[in-house]
Amino acid sequence: MTVIANTMKRILWSILTVVVIAVFAVIGYYIYDLTREPGRAEMLADIVHAEDSRRVTPLLLDYLEHPEPEIRKHAALALGRIGAPEAGQSLAAMLGDSVQSVAATAAFALGLTGQNRHADDLMDIAVDLPSTLLPSLLEAAGRLADTSHPHLTLQLVTYLAHPAPQVRAAACRALYRAADLSVTPTVAAMAIAETDREVRLEALYLLAQFGEPAAEQLFVHYLADNDPFPRRTAVRGLGHIQTEQAEHYLAIALNDRDPSVVAQAIQELGDRTSRKTHEQLTRKLQQEKDPRLMRLLLQSMLKQRNPGGLDAARRILSGQHTHPLVGMALRYLATFEQERAIPMIDSVAHEGDAYLRAVCADAYGQMTRANVLTRMGVLFNDEDPLVRKAAFENLTTVDAQNRKYHIDRALNDRDFVVVVQAVEQIRTFAFKIYLPVLQTMMSMPNETDVDVRRAILETAASFLEENTQDTTALRILIDGIMDPEYVVRRDAAEFYKTVLGEDRYKMVPPAPSRYTAGKIEDAYNKYRRNPFAQIATSKGVIKMELLFEAAPLTVMNFIELARDGFYHGLMFHRVIPGFLTQGGCPRGDGWGGPGYFIRSEYNALPFERGSVAMATSGKDTGGSQFFLSLARQPHLDGNYTLFARVVHGMDVVEQLVEGDMIESVTIVEGAL
Repeated sequence: MTVIANTMKRILWSILTVVVIAVFAVIGYYIYDLTREPGRAEMLADIVHAEDSRRVTPLLLDYLEHPEPEIRKHAALALGRIGAPEAGQSLAAMLGDSVQSVAATAAFALGLTGQNRHADDLMDIAVDLPSTLLPSLLEAAGRLADTSHPHLTLQLVTYLAHPAPQVRAAACRALYRAADLSVTPTVAAMAIAETDREVRLEALYLLAQFGEPAAEQLFVHYLADNDPFPRRTAVRGLGHIQTEQAEHYLAIALNDRDPSVVAQAIQELGDRTSRKTHEQLTRKLQQEKDPRLMRLLLQSMLKQRNPGGLDAARRILSGQHTHPLVGMALRYLATFEQERAIPMIDSVAHEGDAYLRAVCADAYGQMTRANVLTRMGVLFNDEDPLVRKAAFENLTTVDAQNRKYHIDRALNDRDFVVVVQAVEQIRTFAFKIYLPVLQTMMSMPNETDVDVRRAILETAASFLEENTQDTTALRILIDGIMDPEYVVRRDAAEFYKTVLGEDRYKMVPPAPSRYTAGKIEDAYNKYRRNPFAQIATSKGVIKMELLFEAAPLTVMNFIELARDGFYHGLMFHRVIPGFLTQGGCPRGDGWGGPGYFIRSEYNALPFERGSVAMATSGKDTGGSQFFLSLARQPHLDGNYTLFARVVHGMDVVEQLVEGDMIESVTIVEGAL
C-alpha cells in the first residue's frame, strides 16, 4: 500500500507541476502579448476587422495616433467608411497631422462620413495648408457641401484662382460635388482663360454635367481633341444646349471614331424632337453595324417617337442578332405598329427563351388595345420569374382597373423579385390598404427576403412622409430597426432620421464580420504583391490586377467566389456603351448575389478606363456582381468600391454584349 501511495503522490505532483507550468506559460504569453509590438499585417487586420463589423473600437481609435503614418492612414480611412457619429470629430483632428498623406487621407475619410457639420472645419484649415494637401481637403469639402452651407461654395470658388494647377483642378471637382449651379458661369469664364490642360478638363466635366450655355464654344473646341474622354464630355455638354450649332455638332459626333462618343451623341440627339434629328438618327441606324449602338439608336428613336426605324427593326427580327437588340426591335415595332405587331410578338413569345418572353411582355405593354391582356396574363403565369416580373409591371399599367388584383398575386409570388415589384407598386400608387399586409411580412424576417424587407421599409417611409402618426407604418420601422440583417437595420435608422427626425443609430448593433482578424492577417501576409484574376469569356481573356491594399475585404471575397467556381457560366447581363459592362449575377437579371452582403470599401482611386468595381444597391450591399468601366467616370469616384484594374484585354471588354458568358475566373498569385 505504501508503494501505491508513493506512486500516487508522484503522479499528483507531476500533474500539479504540469498545471503550474501551463499556468505560468499562459500568464507569460499574455504578458508577452500585451507588451510586444504587433506587426504591420496584424495591425492592418485589426483595423479591417473593426471596419468589417462597423465598430469604432478603442484599438481603432488608438491606431489613429500610431507612430507609423501608414497605420494612421488605414485607421482614418476605416473610420470614414464606418461613418459613426464620433468619426467626424476624430478625423477633423487629424487634418493637422504632420504627415501630409495622413492628413489627405483623413480629409477624404471625413468626406465619406457625410457629416456636413465638419465642412467648415475643412475650409478653416485650408487657409494655412500647402498646395500638395489642398486638393484632398477641397474635394472632401465639396462632398460635404449642401444647401445649409451656401458660403462654402463661394469659398471653393476662390480656389479657382489659386496659383497651383492641381488646386484649381481640385476646386473644379469639389464644385461639381457641391452641385451649385450658380457657380457654372464663373467656372466657364475661368476655363476659357485657363492654360493648364488638367484644369480645363476638370472644368469641362463640371460644365458638361450641368449644361452651362456659356461653355458652348469650349464644348465645340474639345470635339476635336485626341482623347475620347473630353470628346464624349463635350458631346454631353452640347446635349444640354438648345441651339442649331449644338445640334449640328452633335450630328457630326455621330461619326466619331470612338464608340463611346458615338453612344453619347445618340443619347443626346434622342432627347431632341426636331425633324432634322429624326432624320439624323434614322440615317445612322441604316448604316450602323455594331449591335450595341443599333440598340441604343432604336431606344433613342423610341424616345423621340421617331418611326424612321421600322424597316431596320423588321430586318433585325428576320435575321440573327443579339437578344438585347431583338428585344429593342420588338418594343419599337409594338409602339409604332400596335396590333399589327401582335403576330410577330406572339411568335417570339411561343418560341423564345425567358429573356425574349419577358421582352414580349414589355412589347404587349406598349399596346393600347385590351386584346393583349390575355396574352400578358399567360406570361404572368410563366415559369420564369423574369417573365412574370415584366408581365406584372406592364399589367399594372395597362389594366389599371384590376391593379390591386395583380398586386395581390404578385405579393404571393414565389420569387422575391416579383414581390419587390409589388411592394414598389404599392408605394407608387399609394395603396395604404396594404400596410397591414406589409407589416406582417416585415415581422417575419426568416420568411421574407431581405430585398423585400428593404422595399417594405422604403414604402412605409413614403407613407410616414404623408402622416408621421401612421401606427402601422411606424410598426414597420420598429420591425426594421430590430431586423437580423445589418443593412435593413441601418435603412430603418436612416428613415427614422430623414422622415421622423429621430436618431436611432445607437439601436443598430455591429454587423457580423465575414472574416476573423486572423484570416485577414493571413491575407495581408500572403498578398504582399497583388494577385491577378484571369476572366475567360466567350470573346477572349481579360486579365486584371486585384488591388488588395485598396479593398482587402472585397478582394478576399472575389478570390473566394472565383476559387469556388461561383462565376463559371454566368453572363454579362448589363452593357451600356461608353459606360460599363456588368456581370456576376447568378440570376442573370441583376438581382442575384452570393446570399450575403459585403462591406463597401470606398477609396480615393479614380475610375479610369478599365477600372473594376463592385455593383451595389447602396452602401454595404455588394456581393458578387462587378462592373468594368469602359471610360473615365469621375462621378463614380469614391462612390463604389474600386478593387481591380484591367491590365490586358480591354479590347475584349469593349466587344462584350449582354448575354456573353464568363467561362471561368482563375486567380493567379505572383506575376502573370
